[in-house]
Amino acid sequence: MSERKSGLYIAYPKTNRLRPTWHNQKTLVNHQHTKVGQTANFDSTRNRYRQVGHDVVVKVLVYCAAEHAKAAEYSLLEEMHSKFELVPCPDGRVRTKEWFATGDYDRVALAMELIEVFKRIERIEDEDNNDDDNAAAEQGESATRATIGRLEETPMRYRLGRTPKLTAPRNEKTWRRIEEKLTATREAEFDELVRWCTGHDHPRGGKGFVKYCIEKGWLTEIAE
Repeated sequence: MSERKSGLYIAYPKTNRLRPTWHNQKTLVNHQHTKVGQTANFDSTRNRYRQVGHDVVVKVLVYCAAEHAKAAEYSLLEEMHSKFELVPCPDGRVRTKEWFATGDYDRVALAMELIEVFKRIERIEDEDNNDDDNAAAEQGESATRATIGRLEETPMRYRLGRTPKLTAPRNEKTWRRIEEKLTATREAEFDELVRWCTGHDHPRGGKGFVKYCIEKGWLTEIAE
């Protein structure tokens, strides 16, 4: 069995003493805060916290390939953004994208919720990879069984749905572009939405962001 080194994790300090997240960083964290992240090596991540004097617990969420973890981190951070505020610096500015003010929130429950998010990502990616193999079988199925993994091949149209709660600057910027366009056009096909998200700063790109918006209900399919 190959050694499992990379994947996704949550981390949190054990004490109430506020310490910087890293050398010379202005964000201060303690046991009231939780980080969600991805790493190519769990041992290196644990050692990093020890180097800055942090007594930090690093809990593995899932083991997976480093490149897969990097792409999946986006969806896990979005899930956290929908539940918690980012930790501000003493001057009130927010400089972190991964540390959240979780207070006394049950971290076991939090870990389970994030694992479920990862499983949803896995299912979506499996559907993407199996599109060609499943095309013939899907021809006879009901249109209601179309999945997010096949959206780019289906001329479905979408409109604005629920209002999202976004805190990551890159996501806010891309969502504003979608919102402005759909306010003017009222609806758009999947491929058109992806084009509007060209240049989205994430490994999964604009297509991944559009899929996530649909999954969260921020973009709603228009029934024929």
